[in-house]
Amino acid sequence: MEFICTRCGQKKGNKKPVHATYHIGRCSYCGEKTYVTEPRDFGIYDEPDEDVKKLMNLFNIKL
Repeated sequence: MEFICTRCGQKKGNKKPVHATYHIGRCSYCGEKTYVTEPRDFGIYDEPDEDVKKLMNLFNIKL
């Protein structure tokens, strides 16, 4: 599982977290051991897999 620190989240993300759960861990982006949370809290999401993309196309859903 990927985790991100606040500094990297502010650089790479597109939103500020409203509610986030932090813990001490290693940032998957810079490698620093610090307080980290999930990338989604900063608006960073993984690409959907092929099955999800097919469903999105079927229902004309855009990201």
